[in-house]
Amino acid sequence: MVGIVNIRNFLPNRPYLQPCACKDGKSILIALREWNAAGKLSDTPKRLFRETRPPEELYDINADPYEINNLAGNPKYAKKLKEMRSRLDKWMIETDDKGRRPEFARMFDSDMAVYLGAMKRKGDPAHLKVIQDNIALMKKWAAEGKQARLPRGRECLPPITKKADKL
Repeated sequence: MVGIVNIRNFLPNRPYLQPCACKDGKSILIALREWNAAGKLSDTPKRLFRETRPPEELYDINADPYEINNLAGNPKYAKKLKEMRSRLDKWMIETDDKGRRPEFARMFDSDMAVYLGAMKRKGDPAHLKVIQDNIALMKKWAAEGKQARLPRGRECLPPITKKADKL
């Protein structure tokens, strides 16, 4: 049986490695960033540092377990991609997936205010500054129009009509 993975990137205009205080300080990511800056990475790991991502990704994980070869644009997989899109749309409706709509700016601001309050109480000014810078970058991207978008030809999300059943 072929295992197919379909990924829909709702923020394709943003980089793969968006700022994250938790992961950005990890030694592996620091080393990868250094190697990338020095031109020492091969093509595959270099993909992590792309400034944008494809709107959709489709991988045959039996033949490509590391998800390197994106099949979304391959005509041979058009039927499978269409099927996977439909399954994902259905699942998002059935589970009332909140990621189907961009978050309102005021909700983001409210959530981040709570988060920053907690960070301030921890008393780590350097970590707080990283978080504040990350929030500022997210707001900058939103102002530049780098917000949730669907792949070409999928301009409309299915209407939100059904609440999630008990899982």
